[in-house]
Amino acid sequence: MKNEHRYNRRLFLNDNLPVMQNLDSAMSDAIITDPPFNSNRFYEHNFGSKTTDKKGKKRPGFKDIWTLDEERAEEHRTLIKKHPDLYQLCAFARQAHSESMQAYLIFMSLRILQCHRLLKETGSMFLHCDPTANGYLRMLMDCVFGEENHLNDIIWHYGGTGNQKHSFPAKHDTILFYAKKRGGIHSIF
Repeated sequence: MKNEHRYNRRLFLNDNLPVMQNLDSAMSDAIITDPPFNSNRFYEHNFGSKTTDKKGKKRPGFKDIWTLDEERAEEHRTLIKKHPDLYQLCAFARQAHSESMQAYLIFMSLRILQCHRLLKETGSMFLHCDPTANGYLRMLMDCVFGEENHLNDIIWHYGGTGNQKHSFPAKHDTILFYAKKRGGIHSIF
């Protein structure tokens, strides 16, 4: 599959890690990603799959709930073995936030590493996140890309009233913008 670029202009509806692992290195000018946010929710986006099971019970389309269970055990072991520095950051997130945040960051670390590998030296990455994990993802991106390659935080402001009784309303997401190599980035503006 490598060197063939068979997947050019195709859409995949599954986990992106095995797809990225089978693509050539340094093949992409830009990567734009809108990953799960660790929202601890079920979503009903089904993307063409059946919306109910055999008993007629409604199926969730997407589970954005993260645990350190056997389902992700291999990702956990891979990160510990190959990238202990990133694993330490994920372990810190468990102490500072929760086990769920650690599991989420392990998931994201392996994918961010693959994105970095896939970018050309002049490439850039845009990572969409919300306030739930923004700070932790920024630290992961700094570890993988180097903090000197952080170009900007793009703020995506949207409407809504939020819960103004107890706090300021949450009305924005962030897009973390990184270059693979700061001096090598093509101008996009």
